[in-house]
Amino acid sequence: MADEEMEPLMQNHNISLEQAYELVTRDVPLRRAASSEEIAAVCRFLISEDASIVTGAVVVADAGSTIVDVPTLAFSAI
Repeated sequence: MADEEMEPLMQNHNISLEQAYELVTRDVPLRRAASSEEIAAVCRFLISEDASIVTGAVVVADAGSTIVDVPTLAFSAI
């Protein structure tokens, strides 16, 4: 989903898409972006009976990136 957002970083630093993701996730606690399968699993849980008691909650599936200012860190690095 974020491939397009990586374009300025790739151009500014003359790096590949993979290197851009490595750069922006190096300060994320899990050190990687979520896969589409992982996000789908969270969605499946939320629409399942297992989540029937969950209401009005914010479920964050971002490898911990909300606890750091990822965009600022990535563009200020190098």
